[in-house]
Amino acid sequence: MNYLAHLYLSNHNTGLLTGNFIADAVKGNPDGRYPADVVDGIKMHRLIDDFTDRHAATKEAVEIFRPATGRYAPVVLDIIYDHLLGINWNKVTEQDMRVFSDDVYTQLGTSYSLFPERMQLFYDKMVEYDFLPNYAEVDGLTKTLDRLQYRAKTDVDFVAAVEVMQNEKGRLSDLFLYFFTQLQAELDSKGYSRLRL
Repeated sequence: MNYLAHLYLSNHNTGLLTGNFIADAVKGNPDGRYPADVVDGIKMHRLIDDFTDRHAATKEAVEIFRPATGRYAPVVLDIIYDHLLGINWNKVTEQDMRVFSDDVYTQLGTSYSLFPERMQLFYDKMVEYDFLPNYAEVDGLTKTLDRLQYRAKTDVDFVAAVEVMQNEKGRLSDLFLYFFTQLQAELDSKGYSRLRL
């Protein structure tokens, strides 16, 4: 799961949003280093990642991308999952994507001073280029994969995953929605109830 899904699952809670947003930049035990609600968000992010990686639907989806992206298929799928959430947004929530995105940018902005430096830079770009709704667009997906490939410094063509995504959209959407429903149930069982607007 990439940013859109983590932020969506944070239930409009500023602490959970902040923790989910910065979690990949926070190493080790976050207890005592951030406010308790942000620590909860970091731990929630890690729980989401663990559940996602272990889920049978994720493993099946990874294999769809492996011929095109090799060992990077799990990394690529994290981004594809955000695209699948974006294109299935109206099946998941009644909240308008524009309203959701603007609300998230505003809420995260109130915690800017808590972000590690690289996340401050990423937040600035996320707002400037309006990343969240762009996950639903093929062009946005392509640009995200292109940026990932640049950072990974590999010859593997991550953008090849776009064609795979388009060819397998129905199957991948079914796998994602099945998995995402179970993920939300898991979060509910752990006390991270998602407000289903």
